Amino acid sequence: MKQSREWTCGVQRSWFEPPDILWQRFRGVAALEETRWSVEVYRQVATHGPFYAAIDVTGSELTSESRKFLVDNVRTEWLRGVVYVGAGLIQRAVSKGLMLTYLFDKRPHYEVAFANSLDEARHWIERQRTQRKAG
Repeated sequence: MKQSREWTCGVQRSWFEPPDILWQRFRGVAALEETRWSVEVYRQVATHGPFYAAIDVTGSELTSESRKFLVDNVRTEWLRGVVYVGAGLIQRAVSKGLMLTYLFDKRPHYEVAFANSLDEARHWIERQRTQRKAG
C-alpha cells in the first residue's frame, strides 16, 4: 500500500502508514464484530504485501470468541511482526498464547514484542527492518 489510509469501527481505529505499518488502537472489550473488522483490515493491507502491526491495547481486552476468530483467520504470512503497546500481564499472556497456537499449527512465525509507547513501538519496527535488510 503506497498511501495512508484509515478505518474505524466504533471506538476502534486502524490507520496505515507507508511503507508497511498498520497502527491500531483498541479500547474496551473487542468483541467478535470488532475482531472481524480488524481481520478484514489486515486482509486489505496484506494484499499489498506483509506489514508490521503496531497495536495499542491500553485498556482493552479480547473476548474468548474473538481470540478464536483471530487464530482461525489471521494468516501469519500477512505479518512481518507485531508490537503491542500498553499490554498488561493478562494481555501479554493471551498474545503469547496466540503465538503458541500458531507454532503448534506449524504456521510461519513472526516476531512479537511489547512496548510502553508508540515511539517505542516505532523504534522496534525500525530495528526489525534493519535486521531484515542485514539478514
